[in-house]
Amino acid sequence: MSIVRHTLIVGVGSGAGIALSAIGTPILTRLYGPSSHAGLAVFLSLSLVFSSIACLRYELAVALPRRRSVALGIAVGSAVLVILAGVAAAVTTLAIGPRLVSPDLGLSIDGWPLWVGMSVVGISFQQVTLAWAIRSGWFRTYAIVQSAAPAGLLVGPVISWLSGARDASGLIAGSAFGQFAVGVAAAVVAVIREARKQTTIIHLRHMVASLHQFRRYPLVVTPYTIIGTLRDRTAYFLLGRIGNDGQAGFYGVASRLANLPNALVSGALRPVLFHHARSEEHTSELQSPYVISYAVFCL
Repeated sequence: MSIVRHTLIVGVGSGAGIALSAIGTPILTRLYGPSSHAGLAVFLSLSLVFSSIACLRYELAVALPRRRSVALGIAVGSAVLVILAGVAAAVTTLAIGPRLVSPDLGLSIDGWPLWVGMSVVGISFQQVTLAWAIRSGWFRTYAIVQSAAPAGLLVGPVISWLSGARDASGLIAGSAFGQFAVGVAAAVVAVIREARKQTTIIHLRHMVASLHQFRRYPLVVTPYTIIGTLRDRTAYFLLGRIGNDGQAGFYGVASRLANLPNALVSGALRPVLFHHARSEEHTSELQSPYVISYAVFCL
């Protein structure tokens, strides 16, 4: 069955990414101290708050339109929103950054505005690329991006450490550059791959019309996402502000490890079901008792 085969392909990518996260965590904990990981936990939480709404959740609508031109308009519009969100994240971090980290942690946040902006752009570009991969059925591309994202979070800090930046700034800057590199590379690959098929010029009016057609996503889904993200990340901000370096750092590491099984299941099953659900030719396959049983088992 194509659904099972595609799930296995995506599952391999998700599994590889999870394996890299599991392997990379003890490596980074030996290279950087608890205070560095405390700063990273706050930094990633801040980046995820912005990146979760950078596209105003329009990336969820990319797979829905029947017309490719409308979906392309949404994807291009999402990319524009990502760049604006990166700038907004950098400005906001410049304003509120000193209030997020306790002076007891001894962390310098001088480079945080740039790094947060880069991280938001990188993570959000990954989201838009993955959304287009779901629409197009690029499951191998999806799997590669899924495995490359944690690789960037590992390779970037290691390079920083080897270059002599062995404090929190090295860990955070390396993570930001790693996420940015993966996101930009994924977006470039998607653009080149689509350009080989057909060249479509997206005008501003068409982009705005495509976004307006799915305006319920920023109006309804975005507030829900903000509440959910803040619910999940408030603990990091509180520990970064009132906790010590051990509490904040170890909580961040433990949380990443505890979320690995859930990331594997959701990362392998969700994109495949989304892709097949939008195609009428796969409707009967989705209603198969084998597929239903398989989905229930994964959940």
